[in-house]
Amino acid sequence: LPVVVLVIALGFWLSTGIAQVETYERGALYRFGKCERILEPGVHLTLPWPFDKVELYETEKVQEMVVGYENDERTNLLWDQSHGGTEYKLLLGNGNELVSVNLRIKYKIDDLYEYVTCSAEPAEILNARAYSEVTDLTVRTTLDEFLAEDRAALSQTLEERLGAYLETAACGLTVTDVIIESIHPPVEVSVIYRQLVGAELEYQSQINAATGIADATKVYAEMKKDKAIAEAEVRQN
Repeated sequence: LPVVVLVIALGFWLSTGIAQVETYERGALYRFGKCERILEPGVHLTLPWPFDKVELYETEKVQEMVVGYENDERTNLLWDQSHGGTEYKLLLGNGNELVSVNLRIKYKIDDLYEYVTCSAEPAEILNARAYSEVTDLTVRTTLDEFLAEDRAALSQTLEERLGAYLETAACGLTVTDVIIESIHPPVEVSVIYRQLVGAELEYQSQINAATGIADATKVYAEMKKDKAIAEAEVRQN
């Protein structure tokens, strides 16, 4: 009986040296706590525990992080309604205007060895850099200019900047997409801003209406003048 128990225990111990990596995964092989190499999909023989340890990562899975307001519920973010949390507010270049920005960054593990050896939290590095890049894009702009920004072009710019940074940071991540969900004034002033925009539109509408009336009056006056001249010439003849 002791021999049987010993054989079973030995077999179980040796089985800890077998690692299976699925097609959508990569494995990081740690030997005495240090990452030795990356395992490709398939079955691999390693040293039994505690000499070797394999951690599996879904390298093909696209992950997502939020920059700005974070909310578990995927709802529409209206300008003048509280989102139930604290928004990320940026001070614009002129120093007296604020804007709230919400965007999602999609990314995945590109180099697993860099990912496990770069930092304890590579995603936090990407998150911090994203906030830095968004801040940099607002340094030399105003609220009206930023609200009128082409979101597709802005998303492309952010994706390129983050991609260039990740190459130098060597943290094993790559950005697959940047989605800008909203750019708007902070909720606290959104009603006032909307009223201001409405007043400007009304002002422009009244100017356009007045210009139209003036042009019509001018044309009518020209017609009366021409008619009066024509009648005078007839009477003179």
